[in-house]
Amino acid sequence: LTFTSPSSVRNWLKLLDGRGLDLRRAGDPIAVACIGPITAAEAEKRGLPADIVPAQYTLDGLVAAIVEYFLKKEQYANRTT
Repeated sequence: LTFTSPSSVRNWLKLLDGRGLDLRRAGDPIAVACIGPITAAEAEKRGLPADIVPAQYTLDGLVAAIVEYFLKKEQYANRTT
């Protein structure tokens, strides 16, 4: 999941409200990416701790952080198999 503003977190969760979806079930491969710390704080406040927050709070920084996150995850998986 990728969020670029606190309002995008609120609006996305509002769309899901009442649908009974548990986004953080054990074993689900969901990562939460937030463009910066303010958006990450809003996501965390609403039960979605951010896995990815770039050092550079831009779309380019967010994309780079997402790519880096999944590359590291893939490298770790390859070492443990």
